[in-house]
Amino acid sequence: SPKPRFGGILREAQLQGLVHLGRYAFSEIGNAVVSPVLFTAKVEQPAPGNSFWACRLTAPRRSELQASILRLAVAGRAAECVFRPRQTDFFPITDSPLVYWLRPSTLHLFARRPTVGDIGPAVRGLNTNDDSRFLRFHWEVFTSRWSPYCKGGGYAKWAGLDHYVVEWFASGCRLKATRKAIIPSEYLYFSEGFTYTDVARGSMGCRAISCRHIFGDKGPGLLLNSSRLEVIGFLNSRLSTFLLRASSPSLQFRTGYVNNIPTIVHHEELISAAVTICVLTKTRVVSWTLTERSFEYCFSDHNFRVTTDRYAIESLLLTIEGAIETSVAGASLLSTADLQAVLSEVGKPVGWYPLIAAYDELP
Repeated sequence: SPKPRFGGILREAQLQGLVHLGRYAFSEIGNAVVSPVLFTAKVEQPAPGNSFWACRLTAPRRSELQASILRLAVAGRAAECVFRPRQTDFFPITDSPLVYWLRPSTLHLFARRPTVGDIGPAVRGLNTNDDSRFLRFHWEVFTSRWSPYCKGGGYAKWAGLDHYVVEWFASGCRLKATRKAIIPSEYLYFSEGFTYTDVARGSMGCRAISCRHIFGDKGPGLLLNSSRLEVIGFLNSRLSTFLLRASSPSLQFRTGYVNNIPTIVHHEELISAAVTICVLTKTRVVSWTLTERSFEYCFSDHNFRVTTDRYAIESLLLTIEGAIETSVAGASLLSTADLQAVLSEVGKPVGWYPLIAAYDELP
């Protein structure tokens, strides 16, 4: 008879203790790439109510201080870094990431449906493996051999970071001839949608792309139906960044992790309209940036008026973003304390700060 398939440690063993030491565990190797985790487990199926002791020591501290805090935690005198989650609570989450430090109500968000992948999956794009030959800035070339290319490039929402082109003459025949390029999802190239930078200081920021673009390995594509733009509103919220940081093993948001997080929105039509306004508004803002493809030089002597208009437009954009954040927070059904825990990790939205009396005014 075939041997039963191993379901993983989380499902096949009963966790009893776990210590997450992080990159600062050993002074000898400094801020290392490795992130050690110590755990003990009993070889038996976890019971439905089984909880385990976990200690999280991932902050940047000297290893001697880490050891001191761990001793305090074992003695019950460092409650702020000790958690007691139930093991079976992780089972409904796709791929069962062990995000033991999350509050129970936040953890249950991972079990909600639909996910991003159910509505409009993030897909990996072109990797030339020879950027010096096949990539250029858009202002360096002036022929139809080159197509707009999403290479990531930092953090931005709604629009922008549209700097690169890739040689794609005759369906990329020269690129394919090198036999080094990785070309997944080619049939989806030149599709209108969104892209994001997979490494952007650990923050999610989706930007609109046209039907002339090719999305890349570091700038994956999000090809949504135009009637489901509320998904972009959620992905550009603080809550989605929090969930991605929790479930991804690094600050690189690969497509699989993006596809696994739930979409948490209410008032879909209203949020979709707000996303459309944000994209149009941000497109206008980035058109004043010299390196952007959409740059428009204005022959005007009224530079002060142009600058003032920009401040007004950016203020309006931040106000709408704040409204989207409020809607997502309400749809999550998180308590005030849980929401505060999220904001302490990812920061408070600018649109949530009140106006300053006698100084600020609405645009």
